[in-house]
Amino acid sequence: MPADRQTFRGHAIRRMFKRGISVDDVRHVLATGEVIEDYPDDSRLTPPICVE
Repeated sequence: MPADRQTFRGHAIRRMFKRGISVDDVRHVLATGEVIEDYPDDSRLTPPICVE
């Protein structure tokens, strides 16, 4: 999905605000980040952890 097509739910927006993370920060990491940890067997559909 293109970086400008993500939709953020209310919970995510609140967490981003509390942590000082902007929408642009999230989009940048999604577009250019590197997966540093993945949980393929997690039944809660946990996304991989990314860093730039």
